[in-house]
Amino acid sequence: MEDKARSQPGPVVPLRPPGLSPAAAVGSEAQFEDVRRAIERQSYKAALEKAKDLHKRLASAESRALLVDAYIARIQGMLAKDLTAEAKALADLVVSRFPEAAGRLGGLQRGLAAQTGDVAALAAPLADPNATPQQRAEAEQAVRQELVDLQALATSPALPEDHPLRVAAGELARAFAAVTTGEVDEAAIELAGVSRRSPLAPWKALIRAIASLYRGQDENCRRLLATLGDDAVPARVAGVLHSILNESWDESLTPAGRRLAEKIVGQRLELRTTLRALDEAFSRKDTREIPRQIRQAVQLCRATCPEKLERLKQHISVKCVVIDYPPASVRSAMGGLATRDAYFYRLFARALESRQAFLEACEMWDRFRNAAIEERLFAADGPENAYLYLHMAELLRHMPPEHLEEAREDFRDYLDDLEEWEDFDEDELGPSGLPRRGTRTKRNLYFLAPEQLYERAVALRPDAEIYRQWLEYVESVDHADLKPDPVAQQWAAEFPEDSRPLLHLAESAEQRDAFDKALKYIEQAERLGGVDPKVKRARFRLLVAKAVRHLKQKKPDLAAKDFVQIEQLPDAAQKDRPAFVLSLKWIHAILQGDRALATRLHEQVRDLLGGPVVAAILLLSTAREGAHNSTETEQLQKWLTAYTEKDIVGATVRVCQIAKDVNIETLLPGKWGTLLAKWFKRSDGDLDSAGLLTMAEAALPANWPEVAYYCCGYGLQKGGPLQARLLFLRGKSLPYSEEKRRQDCYAAALELARRLRDMDLVAEIMDASRRTFGPFGGFGPFGPGMMDLDDLAIDEETLKKVTDFERRTQEYPKGSGLPFFGGGGPPKLCQCPSCRRARGELPPPRPRRKTRRDADERYLFDDIYEEEEEFEEEIPDLSSAVRPPVTGLPPELAGLLEEIVRLSGGRAPKSLRELEQLVGRHPELRRKLEEAMLNDMSEDELDALDEFEDEPPGPFWPPTRRRGRKKKKRRR
Repeated sequence: MEDKARSQPGPVVPLRPPGLSPAAAVGSEAQFEDVRRAIERQSYKAALEKAKDLHKRLASAESRALLVDAYIARIQGMLAKDLTAEAKALADLVVSRFPEAAGRLGGLQRGLAAQTGDVAALAAPLADPNATPQQRAEAEQAVRQELVDLQALATSPALPEDHPLRVAAGELARAFAAVTTGEVDEAAIELAGVSRRSPLAPWKALIRAIASLYRGQDENCRRLLATLGDDAVPARVAGVLHSILNESWDESLTPAGRRLAEKIVGQRLELRTTLRALDEAFSRKDTREIPRQIRQAVQLCRATCPEKLERLKQHISVKCVVIDYPPASVRSAMGGLATRDAYFYRLFARALESRQAFLEACEMWDRFRNAAIEERLFAADGPENAYLYLHMAELLRHMPPEHLEEAREDFRDYLDDLEEWEDFDEDELGPSGLPRRGTRTKRNLYFLAPEQLYERAVALRPDAEIYRQWLEYVESVDHADLKPDPVAQQWAAEFPEDSRPLLHLAESAEQRDAFDKALKYIEQAERLGGVDPKVKRARFRLLVAKAVRHLKQKKPDLAAKDFVQIEQLPDAAQKDRPAFVLSLKWIHAILQGDRALATRLHEQVRDLLGGPVVAAILLLSTAREGAHNSTETEQLQKWLTAYTEKDIVGATVRVCQIAKDVNIETLLPGKWGTLLAKWFKRSDGDLDSAGLLTMAEAALPANWPEVAYYCCGYGLQKGGPLQARLLFLRGKSLPYSEEKRRQDCYAAALELARRLRDMDLVAEIMDASRRTFGPFGGFGPFGPGMMDLDDLAIDEETLKKVTDFERRTQEYPKGSGLPFFGGGGPPKLCQCPSCRRARGELPPPRPRRKTRRDADERYLFDDIYEEEEEFEEEIPDLSSAVRPPVTGLPPELAGLLEEIVRLSGGRAPKSLRELEQLVGRHPELRRKLEEAMLNDMSEDELDALDEFEDEPPGPFWPPTRRRGRKKKKRRR
């Protein structure tokens, strides 16, 4: 009743009491000063009483203003003593008696209304249609700065039920209650109905910050707290959250805020400090500190948050595996083994992936799958299994297939090492603490076979992309039991509207010279109604290949029918294809003995291509493809020696473009390599980037590395979208000694190809990198079977350095160590006497003078010095048109010798040094040659090679067997 009486307006104080003369105001200045001093001394009650008495006597404007000041001071004093309700009642009384004080007490009244739960007074202007924009802005600011009870606003009758602010307050109240009582999902804190401009937006940021805090997303929590602002109500608890994040108490915290932080954190702050110390001990691999910190962390976790104890033990176990810490001491420190559930195996698998232990990671993913099915996380036939199979297959694809096959054979022994983390009984453990042999049953290692993983994946989730990956893998494997055609046939049966498996089947049939069968697949693909350009090119290519085969078989009548089918194709008139068809007819005319027709066809080809040189190269290349040799071809070969370099350049580019289109090999005279190398060393031959690329692609198979090197350099200077392939060919053209520079070119080309999404070029670069830097590549930095996209990663700065260097460097390296940017060994030091003396080294020994021997002087072991000449005589001459069969050699070596002769321009190498230089420029040929030599060795010879394991292999020294590989038992 007293509060109600105080809230009622009292009698208005008159400005001048009756009977008081102006003379009574004389000497009141001292009383005014007395009231002000009382306010300064915070004697608000006494100051108010004196101000009332003074205003009763004077009733002047000055006394009235002083009385209002005393009332406001009294209200502030009440607020300091937490007398919120009394302060609100007094403020309402002052505003009712002194309207001029409403401007000074308006904000205070709104704040007091929010604190006392009077949300109606706070939000009333927002529901008043007659309120001015300024009044609305002031009300929204008051809600932002003073509202502390969201539920009160959500249920306030001052606002309509469909008012946006009331609806938003209801959503925020429910989300705040959820986020402060337990774990929430993202949908519960979405709060799409709260806009950025809403006065309740800081509450939305606070709710999300609290959710991030409990999820362990510290950086996201800090980012959200920074958006609260300083004047919003939620900002009052920002200090508490910052204290929890920083794990230290903020000095600006109020006692209530400190109590709240302590209630939330409790002993978890000590636990976090211990876990940080444990991480530091792990990073230092401190064997003494790790067990002590583990014990302390487990004890604190058991006391503060026992529900997290098993998770902590699982993380500690996996961390110890990553750093190769002995598991026995970890078990003792943790008080037992961690729970082996799906979460543990998933954590273990991710840790092994980070170490690039892909086989072991697949083992853990298989255990995760079994545990997850047992825990009913997903069904055995669910799509999750399919994605898991694909992930394991992707991990195994990091290893070349040939090394994966060997690793799969030896992996069962490695499983015993992993089992030391299994929960074995004491009687199953050996003396060293490892499981005894035979304590586990034989497992199905399907998870180490990508073909089985793909087969299981498509059985659970039939998808064309999975079939594509499966087919791509099987094509890359050289294994008798893995054939790509059954995969393509299954793909075509599952997805009959997809033309990709039909194209593969057509290409496979084409490789077997089953052209009719290949054409049937192409017809089936054409009936699908697609516009795939590969299908259109395939029909033309197959008909051409069929005609060439008939020309090889000396069947001109069948070839003539093929010509009719080719000319009926719409694509036969595109580009320079008519000239190529005429070249086939030219061979047909020669086979039939019609010399006049052959001459006319030769002239037509020359007219279409615009020159005799390009016509001669095309006719010779076509004749070689059709295995035809005659006096006409010999005459054309003589003609090609009478033209200038400029004519040769244009003709080569033109014919190479035709050959690439129709899938034949270009025949280029070996003597042109030296001429073109000198030509391109001086200028770019007036070629654009596409022409330079075509020239480089033709120069590498022709064993013209310098020509390819110069063409790529000019192409890089011109810029354009062909930079990635030019860099790749630049790396391939480098000599064998420039491995580091080749690696830089491959890495830069790979990064540019990934940016252009040229996945065919990416696959080509990775394949070349694995062959070049793999186990048969000499001194590759990656080791066998461990190369992937990450190994050729390159940052933006290094990419720019590599591309700039290759653009400005035009001199072909002659075995010199040019700079590279991808890391490597120490720089080469100058060995001159002055530099050695400056480094404190002894001067280099003087070279021994060579003495000439007399012509009649004989050495005791002259056959040692004649080894090179004897080796030269052993190489058969295969440069003739009809090569004699190579006898006395394995078929693999005989085929490789023919390839060497072809790369050297149709002649055999003259010396061992020339042969080494030739093979050094072709890493793939070198690899095949070494493999063939290794396969041809006996077991005794292989055992003898083990004595030279520490010596690097030479260009023709067979690589030693991998260390650690079991020797096969000899049969007695």
